[in-house]
Amino acid sequence: MVKFGDVLDGAFHANRVIDYMNELTNKKDKATDEDYKRVYREGEKIDVIKHDKVKKKHEEEGYFDEEPKRAIEHFKELFIKHDNPQEDILYKENKNIPQSEIDRASKYAWFEGRDKELNRRISNKVSSWYDEVYGNEKAARDATGRLINSKAKYSLPQKEKPLLSKDGRMISESYSALASIMAKHDEKKHVSSGSMSLQQALNKYPYQPQLKEDGVVGEKTVSRVKQVLAEQGLSSLLRRIG
Repeated sequence: MVKFGDVLDGAFHANRVIDYMNELTNKKDKATDEDYKRVYREGEKIDVIKHDKVKKKHEEEGYFDEEPKRAIEHFKELFIKHDNPQEDILYKENKNIPQSEIDRASKYAWFEGRDKELNRRISNKVSSWYDEVYGNEKAARDATGRLINSKAKYSLPQKEKPLLSKDGRMISESYSALASIMAKHDEKKHVSSGSMSLQQALNKYPYQPQLKEDGVVGEKTVSRVKQVLAEQGLSSLLRRIG
């Protein structure tokens, strides 16, 4: 697994130089040799404190476990946590979407969604579904002026079908495959390598806006992962991650 010292030594050394040698530079009186020795010793002490804090955080997240399973589970949990099932209709053919799924997505876009751009995309998809399934002609009325319920142009599915990647995999299975690859990147390089590699790979596609390559797997990253899986396929994404 990743050696903790290999990850952090460089960063702590830089912090020591910046934080503690600057203290001497800013002294009103000329710094003495004893000042430099004191600051260096204090810098070493702070180094250990920072080291222990980061180590504890990473241990809790599973990066330094003897078995890589915890690291894999960590990434899988992030995918599941930030997965938004309301996005699924964006990548399904209209003929494969039942009325129940459209109703739920409509409610989400109008009343529940916080992302305005996502709400707009879902609303547009719902509109395209109605146009294709029921047509966009003016609603007919009976002799009394009441609206006549439109009939679907073809039989709609009664049950919702899970979203698949372009290469036919369940999205959940694709998340597991990605988690394994990301954990291997962390093992070979450093603890944020897997997340960074994923974001860099996603940004190789022409989707906009580009993701911030900060090594944090959140809602925007997982949303883009789902889009790439549905439109490009898992194998395509894995090739770009390397």
